[in-house]
Amino acid sequence: MGGFEYTERFVDAFLCKLIPWPVISVLFLQIMIIGPTIANWHKNELVLSAELIDRFIDGVESQASESIDRYRKGKQCRVVEFDDADQTFAERIEEYRGLGSDTWDLQSLFEEHFPSLQRRSAFLTVWGYFEHELDKLCSLYKAEKNFRLDLSDMNGHGIDRSTRYLEKVAGINVQYDSQEWKEIKKIRELRNKITHQDGRLLNKQGRPAVELISYVEKSAFLKKDGDGVILKEGFLKYVVDVFSAYFGLIAESMKERETATQESR
Repeated sequence: MGGFEYTERFVDAFLCKLIPWPVISVLFLQIMIIGPTIANWHKNELVLSAELIDRFIDGVESQASESIDRYRKGKQCRVVEFDDADQTFAERIEEYRGLGSDTWDLQSLFEEHFPSLQRRSAFLTVWGYFEHELDKLCSLYKAEKNFRLDLSDMNGHGIDRSTRYLEKVAGINVQYDSQEWKEIKKIRELRNKITHQDGRLLNKQGRPAVELISYVEKSAFLKKDGDGVILKEGFLKYVVDVFSAYFGLIAESMKERETATQESR
């Protein structure tokens, strides 16, 4: 994939008024003038592009907040009377957008479930961006170092394949023992459940995914909802922070590798 193919989603975000166009134009002009290289991958490309992600997330959270506010201000109440055994009872029912509290938990639906669906979509976009950046780094190494093996020659897929390439072919310490990598693997498991199982926290046998459920219950940004999961405000920022910290470790490993290579000459 080319260096800018993944930016299409962020341009789409601009079109949805999530990110101001001046921010996009200035950042990508900087990236395009310099051009991606191993040396500037982290500082001049990843860090700059991370600003776009932050703005993207701000836009998503703003939309979620606005939708919650519209629900709170726009819900209507009515009283329904009904007779039962010669007695008359009254029930207070809230209604919003054609749905009633006699059938639905409106507060949970509009303040948790629907905002979580918005965050799910954004989460997959953010994950795909970081996954793409690792793939791109592998391509940069192959091009600049003239490696015979290509990323596609490695077994596996996703971040496992790209980190394996960086470790086995480029000779970089990919920090598998770091807390950041361990957290990324947990986040990936959640991402896979959202992608392939509509967010249901079940294993392949249809039983509760015990370890992932424990992770969700301990997180300040996640909430177990039946056999599913609610993504709360702050989760998207957390994912970005974890990946940014991990990529910082990768950048340090890259410097160490280059230093060791120069000293061995």
